[in-house]
Amino acid sequence: MKNNLLNKTLLFSFVFSLYSCEKNEIENISSQNIASQVSISSDQSLIELSTSNFLKGKTVKLDLNADELRKEYRKPQVQWSKANIDEGITHSEIGIIKPVRYPKNNLFNKSKYDLGRMLFNEPKLSKTGSMSCFSCHNQNMAWADGLEKSMGIDGQLLKRNSPSITNSAYHETLFWDSRAKTLEEQAKMVLLNVREMDSSDELVSKNLSELPIYQSLFKQAFGNTEINLNKISQAIATFERTLVTKNKSPFDQFLLGNNQALSDSQVRGLHIFRTTARCINCHNGTNFTDNKMHNVGLVLEGSRHEDAGKFDLTKKDEDFGLFRTPSLRNIANTAPYFHNGLVKNLKGVLNTYNNGMPPSKNKSSHIRPIGLEPQDREDLKAFLESLSEKVEVN
Repeated sequence: MKNNLLNKTLLFSFVFSLYSCEKNEIENISSQNIASQVSISSDQSLIELSTSNFLKGKTVKLDLNADELRKEYRKPQVQWSKANIDEGITHSEIGIIKPVRYPKNNLFNKSKYDLGRMLFNEPKLSKTGSMSCFSCHNQNMAWADGLEKSMGIDGQLLKRNSPSITNSAYHETLFWDSRAKTLEEQAKMVLLNVREMDSSDELVSKNLSELPIYQSLFKQAFGNTEINLNKISQAIATFERTLVTKNKSPFDQFLLGNNQALSDSQVRGLHIFRTTARCINCHNGTNFTDNKMHNVGLVLEGSRHEDAGKFDLTKKDEDFGLFRTPSLRNIANTAPYFHNGLVKNLKGVLNTYNNGMPPSKNKSSHIRPIGLEPQDREDLKAFLESLSEKVEVN
């Protein structure tokens, strides 16, 4: 009985967090499935519960002058206001993206890129001939798929949301649980996964060898016509490393000298991001990620959405609920959010963080209520939107 009550309380807290604490400001963030499990049957009950004492706390009303902030953030970064960094955090300042570095064991060449670009879109890499990398990483959807959880081979519903591969060249690990250390490993794992591509060396060799163009492309890229998963993974990774932002976002253009690239709201949001909201504790560096893993409270123990993250791989208690920090670049274009895809818009993301996220065993001490007023959350949202730019095939 106690466990059931605890689980329902946890689920209530998550549902509450998906909504604003303002009585007249309900966000559409698709929590109906969770709500139905805990007998929440109407928006009215959500409104009442979201304004209950369960979530009430002090809010911080900021009074920021956009003109003064605009002057400050036009200065060299060493002269910016000190970021609000928790003790023990290794902080790297946000800024413009630097050129991609290719690994020594898979250096760039144009032939390998051309091959990788074709293979990225090649359904013959999958067992059924129906899936390609493009299936979950669609150029027209900011290199994600827009689904709560992705679809695998034979229409299987996969466990997690498919993240965008934009700027994956800068990630130190791949997948939500960080099980791959390189893009080459990531590509191969997807190809071999029985729920995703369900492929093999034998299958890709047979399928691609039937097409003369691939024999030619493999020879140009690797010096011989042999086709195998290792070469395919290298070629796809080479292509993916070109899918990067080019410092064309309003934020980057502001840093590069265009003083009007950011609106007043976005300038205030930039300051809030680095200070009061403390986002920079985890979303720092030029790619807006610390490349580390944290439990932000979305394990959702006891629900059908429960996901223990890295723990499912290692079975170590210290890994319970850990998920990789995603990059915030192009974040406005890559909804839905989090590993479970349950939050449908940026306003919902900010509401959940503002309220401190649901409770969870092993939850990070860096996740705690912020208490921003609605206008300050709007400014923070506007800043996040300034990190967007279109990433096209070169």
